[in-house]
Amino acid sequence: MKKKYLGVLFGFALLFSLSAKVSAATTVTGDEKISDKLAEAEDNIIEVDEGEFEDTIVIDKTMTIKGAGKDKTTLIGKITVEGDVTLTLENITVKSIDDSAKIINLTNGADLTVKNSEIYYLNKEATDFGSDSVGIYTSGNSTITIDSTTIYAKYGIWAQGANNEITIKNESDINGYAALDVSNGTSGDVVNGNKVTIKDSTLTGHNIYQPEEGSYGTIVIGSQEGLELSILGSTITNSVTTDDSIEDLILISESYEASTDSRIEIVDSTLINTDDSSVIYNLGPADVVSTNIIAQENTTTKGIVYPTDGENIYVTLVTEDGDVVVVFEKDNINESLKSFLDKMSKIIEEDFVFEGYFEDDKYANSFDTEREITENTKIYMKVSLKKVETDTTPEDTEVPDTFDGITSYAFTAIISVIMVLSFGYFLKKKFDN
Repeated sequence: MKKKYLGVLFGFALLFSLSAKVSAATTVTGDEKISDKLAEAEDNIIEVDEGEFEDTIVIDKTMTIKGAGKDKTTLIGKITVEGDVTLTLENITVKSIDDSAKIINLTNGADLTVKNSEIYYLNKEATDFGSDSVGIYTSGNSTITIDSTTIYAKYGIWAQGANNEITIKNESDINGYAALDVSNGTSGDVVNGNKVTIKDSTLTGHNIYQPEEGSYGTIVIGSQEGLELSILGSTITNSVTTDDSIEDLILISESYEASTDSRIEIVDSTLINTDDSSVIYNLGPADVVSTNIIAQENTTTKGIVYPTDGENIYVTLVTEDGDVVVVFEKDNINESLKSFLDKMSKIIEEDFVFEGYFEDDKYANSFDTEREITENTKIYMKVSLKKVETDTTPEDTEVPDTFDGITSYAFTAIISVIMVLSFGYFLKKKFDN
């Protein structure tokens, strides 16, 4: 009986000590500063009380900062995170009154997770982003997760450098002149290894600037090699409030070093272009055939989709499972498109039943590959799986590793072929020169 009694006492003591350990955190209240509490933070967790706290914070160790709610706790200032560490922000607003500040600045491979929070310049309004405010900036090698969070800044998220992995999810709302800028700057070298996933969220590009500021985009891509961009169950849109300004939705910008081999997939999403001068897809110049590929499945587009002038022609290859957008150089379109389609049909026939190219979705009128192409064009491909005497169903067959969100075996195989062909043209042009 005595042992049982002692055991109960020990159990209560253990539970008490564990609960005390779990709840341990350093608190910030009143006139205290978060930066003054970093060194002593229990378990590297700081809980910030309701109110406004002015501070400039530099973090060089893994740290979690929790507010009492994004509408209750506001940090007025900016945060720099240095080195191989992770900052987690939860239930807090970070506001900057510096019109050129990097509100959260990740350097030397620092990582960031933001949950149920807000990050913005001045008044969280799309009418004033300051001169160069940035919501979240990374110089490279960062993993960034934005979860149920709102951002307002001239550059909502700017990923510079290589090997960044960015996830925007759970009804996050990102706003800016560029809501998302994946570029290495106007004088930067081409970089690789960047991957972005936008899931169940909204990105809006706001062009509030005079035309001399230059055209821009909701999502801007520059100086990238092999960028992987997935837009899943999300809305991408724009707002242009100044005459003659342009805000494309997805822009591979010519202001930077040329981007190649970008893989952009758009699934179960809506792309809304509200401006007559802007377009949904502006994939930059084509060097015979662009290696930047867009594949879209179950996606709605509203407004002007492609540029109708300039040196490029956009060809949309339509299948039963989705569309692939490929850009051709206008001066070479007839010869290069015919060669492209001929090669693609031969490769597709190795594993599928290729039934032809058509001008309509009823497959009533064949597409003449010899005809002269002078404008953006849709080509309907009819492809089906070969009948094989086997117990293996298409669902059991491994889907080619082309994109994360597209699940159709036939469609992903077609995308893979298009990517191989377009890159082949790129290499030939490169070595011919």
